[in-house]
Formats: sequence, C-alpha cells, structure tokens
Amino acid sequence: MHKIIIIPDEGYGRSIYQKAVRIYKRLAKHSDSNIIIIVSGATRNPVQQKASWFKKFLEGFLSIIPVRSQLDYLVGQNIPNICLIYESQSQNTRENAVNSLGIVKNYNDSMIYLAGSVEGMLRRYLTFRRAGKDMGLRIKIIPCPTWKLFPIKLTFFRFLLIPGEFIKIWKYHKLGHL
Repeated sequence: MHKIIIIPDEGYGRSIYQKAVRIYKRLAKHSDSNIIIIVSGATRNPVQQKASWFKKFLEGFLSIIPVRSQLDYLVGQNIPNICLIYESQSQNTRENAVNSLGIVKNYNDSMIYLAGSVEGMLRRYLTFRRAGKDMGLRIKIIPCPTWKLFPIKLTFFRFLLIPGEFIKIWKYHKLGHL
C-alpha cells in the first residue's frame, strides 16, 4: 500500500509543512512502502479570491510564502526530491482534491495523510473523500491537522474562522463537492 501525504497549500505558514515532515519521518521509520508528498496549489492571493473580509484582514498580518521555498524547506528536512510532487494549478479545495487525486490514481490502494490547518480540516477531508469516490479510487484518507499555526496572538483569530468553515461546508455541499 502506498503512503501519500497531501499538503493543500494555503500560501502561508510553515507549520503545515513541519507536520508533513513529522508524518513522513514517522512513516519512513515504520514502513517499507513508498512515501510520496504531494504539494497541491499555487501561491495564491486571498485578496483576489472570494475570501471573507475577516480572512483578508487576518491574512494581512501574514506574509505569503511562495510554494517553491516550502518545497526547498522539505528538501532541507532530508525529504528526497524523488518523493516530492508539486501540483501547481489548484486555487481552491475542490481543485486541490481533484488534481491531487488525479496524481494518486496512479497509486490505487493508497493511504492518504491529509495535512492542513485545524480549522479547515473537516471541509478538506469531506472534499477529498467525495473527489476520491467520484473518481472511483480505493483510498483511505487520514486527516492530520496541525494545531500549531502561527504566533499565539494569530492562532486565536484563526479559530474565529471556524464558523465560516461551516458556511463553506454548506456551500460545497450545495455545489456537490461533498
């Protein structure tokens, strides 16, 4: 069974990549199977997207980190280049799921470790699960949220985004993405 770590990139925060490194090292220690890390998503600008005013405000405090530097970080943490796949077209969660799982379909019977921030994990999980089902994939998805997000003062504000996540879940459900 293949082990695949998917990082739907949010354009900021190294903590999600640190979580992926921890998962990779734990799997590498206890498994002989191939481990692949898929980084999904382009460096985005939330101001240009239909982000809520609060999210735009919050992300104004954060500097956008280019995906290329995040990939360099993974290599710097002794993740072999051969294990990294960068999917650069996705701009939202649904595209993250469809494009990442389009890569995963070459590795059927896979175990997916979905890394991401805690407040959006339920939506990510449901979106990836639905996309996998729609594609007829035999995969198991394990949510791996990171609680360590940003400096402590911003972590509090991230949790204020949770009610908006339920609205996103409702919208994704209406669109048939969940």
